[in-house]
Amino acid sequence: MKKNIFALSVTALLFTSIAIVSCKKDVAPDPTPKAAVVATNSFSEEFDNVGDIAAKGWLIKNNSDPAGASAWRQGRYENNLGGNKAGKVIGMPAYSASQTPYDFISADATSVNDRGNINCWLISPQTTVKNGDVLSFYTRAMDDSDWNNFAKDNMQVRANFVDGSSDCGVNATDFGKFTRLLLEMNPTYANNAATAAPLGYPQVWTLKTIVIAGLAAPTKARFAFRFLATDGGLSGTVGTSLIGIDKLEFKSN
Repeated sequence: MKKNIFALSVTALLFTSIAIVSCKKDVAPDPTPKAAVVATNSFSEEFDNVGDIAAKGWLIKNNSDPAGASAWRQGRYENNLGGNKAGKVIGMPAYSASQTPYDFISADATSVNDRGNINCWLISPQTTVKNGDVLSFYTRAMDDSDWNNFAKDNMQVRANFVDGSSDCGVNATDFGKFTRLLLEMNPTYANNAATAAPLGYPQVWTLKTIVIAGLAAPTKARFAFRFLATDGGLSGTVGTSLIGIDKLEFKSN
């Protein structure tokens, strides 16, 4: 009798399992289409930690002659501790700060050793670029109203549409494969504080927007920010000061 009861139980369990499996097989598939993962060539950078940008594909190269103690580095916003302007601020606070006032990237007169030709590069990661894509960023120079001489800062935004490499040359006048000039800030080296044309480098955070055009087809490319001056530096005839870049975005449309 026990054997019969056991056999009946096993049979019932098998039928129950088959019924469950059948029910599962009869469930209609979900008709909702799955969203495709879309690749993008866009990128952004806040420069909150300049020490981390190399891992993202950014490069910094100083071709100044003679090269100074620093190149592009973490933003500066500090008191001048000595000299005839002791206690005055060097630099400026970030435009877009998530942690500290230094959350931007900067370059200054110390890119060259005391006096010489500045040619200091900040080079973006490689991406694919096409007509209609947009590069935007905020930039400014420090307020030099508390200093003895007005500054005359200059920066170029260039692109390598040739081969997408980081080749920016080797000497103080080279630009290597970055042959396309997209924008130049203060090309005439006017005083930054100038209020009439030609205007100098802005001394408040200013948005700059560049729309890519003139390409025959989508191409691998890099962008570069070139801080430059002829006879610049702390003792140069061009009164180089400090510039910054913050909240950079490249949008592939």
